[in-house]
Amino acid sequence: MSLRSKIVVGFASLSPVIASAGYLDDVATTFKKVIATVLPAFIGLAIIGFAYGLFVYLKGGAEDKEKGKTLIFWGGLSIVVLISLYGIAGLLQTLTGATGTIINVPSVVTGLHQ
Repeated sequence: MSLRSKIVVGFASLSPVIASAGYLDDVATTFKKVIATVLPAFIGLAIIGFAYGLFVYLKGGAEDKEKGKTLIFWGGLSIVVLISLYGIAGLLQTLTGATGTIINVPSVVTGLHQ
């Protein structure tokens, strides 16, 4: 059996599992839990990395300034990508018609009280 045939048979055998609504609900619930717990921690680490890069850039010599620039760039990029995941999760929720809230943004951040 060729690799292509194995892939087709594999996906065909999974189609009943994927089609069941209970399975999709379980996947959405798991996705929600992972995003809600892990993403804020990674955003915090990215902010700490950005702040450390800024500190190194401001207080360091010529060699440290390059290291600081690199940390600032990657820290800032990480923050943008991680926060974009919130938007992607909301878009997926809208496109799939999922009920409930996938991402709970704290009301302190948004200024909205629920």
